[in-house]
Amino acid sequence: MIKPTLRKLSSWKRQISQRNEFLGALIHIIIIMIVALVAITGFTYFILQPYQVEGGSMNPTLQSGDRILVLRLGRITSDILGSDHIPKRGEMIVFSSHLDDRKLIKRVIGLPGEEVEIRNKKIIIYNDDFPQGFEPQFNLDPPLLELSSMEPYLKRSIGQGELFVVGDNRLPKQSNDSRGEIGNIPLNQIDGTVVWRLWPLTEMGLF
Repeated sequence: MIKPTLRKLSSWKRQISQRNEFLGALIHIIIIMIVALVAITGFTYFILQPYQVEGGSMNPTLQSGDRILVLRLGRITSDILGSDHIPKRGEMIVFSSHLDDRKLIKRVIGLPGEEVEIRNKKIIIYNDDFPQGFEPQFNLDPPLLELSSMEPYLKRSIGQGELFVVGDNRLPKQSNDSRGEIGNIPLNQIDGTVVWRLWPLTEMGLF
C-alpha cells in the first residue's frame, strides 16, 4: 500500500518537474525571440533602413523598383553630437525634399564651402585645393552620361551646411536635383547614405 503510493508520488514529482522544465525552456525561448525582434527592429529603424527606388532619376545606377539599404549612422551620430555629418563626394544619399517632403536619392557632387559651375556639358568644382576647378570623376559601371548640350549655364556657391546633388540620369528634366528648384540640400535633411542593393537579386551588392 505504501510502496505504490510512494511510486505514484515520485511519478507525479517527475511529471511536475518535466512540465516546469518545459515551461521554463518555452519562456526562455519566447524571451529570446522578443529581445531579438526588438533588436532587429531597432537596428533596422535607427541604423539600416530599407527604401524602394521610384522613378528613373538615378539611371543607369539604380532602376525604378530597386530595393536598397540606407545607412543612417552618420545622421544619428550628428544628431547626438550636435554636429554636421558630411557625406563624401560621389556617395548616393537619401534626403527629404523641402518642396513636397518626398524622399529623394541623388549623388553628392559639391561639398560645403565649394563652388559649382555647369558649362559646356561639364560640372566643374572649385575649392581651396583646386582654385582652377576640376571635373569630378566617379569611375562608375556603367558610366554616367555626359550633360546635354541644352543644359543651361549655372554657377552657385555651396553654404557650409549644404550639399550640391545631381541625379545620375543627367538628361534634361529627368532628375529633380540641385540644378533646379530644389537647389542646395541642407545637411539636416539627409536621412543617410545608400550602401547596399537588396533587389533585384542579380544586382545585389555594396555600392
